[in-house]
Amino acid sequence: MSPEPWSRGTQKGEHPMTEAELLLAQVWKDVLGAQDVRPDDDFYSLGGDSLLALKVVTEAEARGLPLTLVQLFRNPTLRGACAGLSPAGASSAAEQPLGDLPQEWNLLGPEDRENLPADAESAVPATRLQLGMIYESLVSRGTVYVDSVARDIQLPLDTALLEQALETMAQRHPGLRTRFDLTGFDVPVAVVSRAAVLRLSPSLTDLGQPFDPESGPLIRVHAAGLPDRDSAFRLSYAFHHAIMDGWSESVFVSELVRLYAGLLRGEEVSLPRPARYEEYVRLEREAAADPRARDFFVTRYDGTAAARHSAEAVHDKRSMPVPHAIAQRWEELARHWGVPMKSLAVAVHCAAVAEVWQVPAPVVGLSVNGRPETEGGDLTIGLFLNHLPLRLELAGLSWQEAARGALAAEHELLPYRRFPYAQIREAVGGDPFEVALSYVHFHLRDDLLASGLVGVEEDMYDHTSLPVRVELINDPRGLGLGFDVTADTARYGEGFAQRLGEALLRAAERLATQPDSPALPLATAAID
Repeated sequence: MSPEPWSRGTQKGEHPMTEAELLLAQVWKDVLGAQDVRPDDDFYSLGGDSLLALKVVTEAEARGLPLTLVQLFRNPTLRGACAGLSPAGASSAAEQPLGDLPQEWNLLGPEDRENLPADAESAVPATRLQLGMIYESLVSRGTVYVDSVARDIQLPLDTALLEQALETMAQRHPGLRTRFDLTGFDVPVAVVSRAAVLRLSPSLTDLGQPFDPESGPLIRVHAAGLPDRDSAFRLSYAFHHAIMDGWSESVFVSELVRLYAGLLRGEEVSLPRPARYEEYVRLEREAAADPRARDFFVTRYDGTAAARHSAEAVHDKRSMPVPHAIAQRWEELARHWGVPMKSLAVAVHCAAVAEVWQVPAPVVGLSVNGRPETEGGDLTIGLFLNHLPLRLELAGLSWQEAARGALAAEHELLPYRRFPYAQIREAVGGDPFEVALSYVHFHLRDDLLASGLVGVEEDMYDHTSLPVRVELINDPRGLGLGFDVTADTARYGEGFAQRLGEALLRAAERLATQPDSPALPLATAAID
């Protein structure tokens, strides 16, 4: 279908929009909800972010425009993103049978493929991050990298129909049928079982039991009615982080609840096809073998941060909500400056780390995703995360300059986003950072809250081996903007998470109320 004409027309002195610009303008309208798009409009000013960028790129590709994430991030205006591009005709994803992979995705050797167990649908080498999480969960006797979630579902509970929805999810997503074989092949592998065995656990206490990574499924689900509420129930589930990241968890609950609601109504729910996880594994292996990526990190960072692991780690977590007025001001500034909210988050995070650690150019860890830029890539359940070091020189910068510097630093990392953190540590001789930042805004949760199918409140628990972790959670339809700060008290002492959280709130307020002021507190700026 041809894109709609540019609704406001070409104004005097402007060149007519090219075919590529018309097509991408329509994609921006569809994905970002923009009412009108001009050639010089900025992706970020229209509300774009890194998660929506993946949808824009995959949708553009499906309509025949060969746009990449790097092109979009480096040239965020409509005209800039389309420079040199011409539509090539709409593409369509081949309906690849789940057990029949393209030849280039056969990542195991011939002997390993011959030795797959009879119940295996497919298998691929485990990624470096999966192996790290499995190792640390085994060492901790199952206490690390197990996540649990509980939400109130605003629908009556029918366990038979809920199990039917779970079975559909397991058939649809190989990640929910994945287990790991750590010793039976030349390399540790992730094995996908053919059978879709995902049933409700009879007891909530089952969710607290450790997972054996070599025995699937690595997710457990429980449902229970709520007192005095026949039209709602509590959905709880626990999973091993090696099979599912936060974005994937939002896919899981969104699709499960929609499928279940359809079954209650007696209606069929059609869901777009997710991409294969094997493509990400292939891309990570390509990145790991790229000497340019290793050189990039070796020439910029060293491993002088404190050792990452602590045998007696005791993690203290503090939640620090950001006042609504400050969150609103952030949104206004992000649009005005033409940067995503994440860039403001990185600038504030670095300013707080600079204050607490007393360094003017902090190196922090940034959580990034490496999902393939393919149709359905945003719907795949799996682990696509990586942590990359990012240095932000804050001395002499205003908040606007700091936010733009954060965006530029993230863009510089983009070509190397899949280079495994384990190999960065090996290359630079240790951990290049102590504190990591994750910016979380899952748009599927926004949609689910808007539908009224889930309640706003949610209980989420995860267990990490990172010494200090900051999550900035942007939940505009739910709980608003807030920091979750987790710190190892065995290393940093009692009260450190609270101290860092307060520094984050101070920086967040300074950005909102004094956007033209220096990003660094004066005492920190004076440090050489």
